[in-house]
Amino acid sequence: MSRKTKIRIITVITVVALLVVAYATFAQPLATNTVTKTLSWDIGFTNVVKTGVYGEAQEISQPSFSHTDASFNVALTGPNDKITYEFTIENMGTVDARLESINIIPNNFASDAVLYTVSGLNIGDELKAGDSTKMLVTVSYNNSVQDVSNNYQKSARIIVNYVEK
Repeated sequence: MSRKTKIRIITVITVVALLVVAYATFAQPLATNTVTKTLSWDIGFTNVVKTGVYGEAQEISQPSFSHTDASFNVALTGPNDKITYEFTIENMGTVDARLESINIIPNNFASDAVLYTVSGLNIGDELKAGDSTKMLVTVSYNNSVQDVSNNYQKSARIIVNYVEK
């Protein structure tokens, strides 16, 4: 046998051996360690507590809440009247969230005599999965209103909107 023929035979045997090894390697099932995480969105009110009554303000009915909104009903008779409520909001889901908006919607006529103030929670605040936060809402008589002869009874809904962080 000539030297060229021997080199060709060795080359063919080497190529076939490499093809057999490559086939055996890629023919095996691919083992992967995949972890699947189920995501859930579950943010809502979990509690509301009246934290203060000032002046001659009165609570007409107990504050209430559902998972998506909370409400209260108060009567204010004059300057320095106010009632404060502490609302608890909890992220019971698995997705971190960011506060997009806080809406206080009066259920009856709008009046300059009644002011709503929110503290303890700001637009853009983050609420991590499993955490809770508190928001203080103050319903107060506007001391700059001149007409103190009216008894202003106000009920309102509070809606907080979160978006995925």
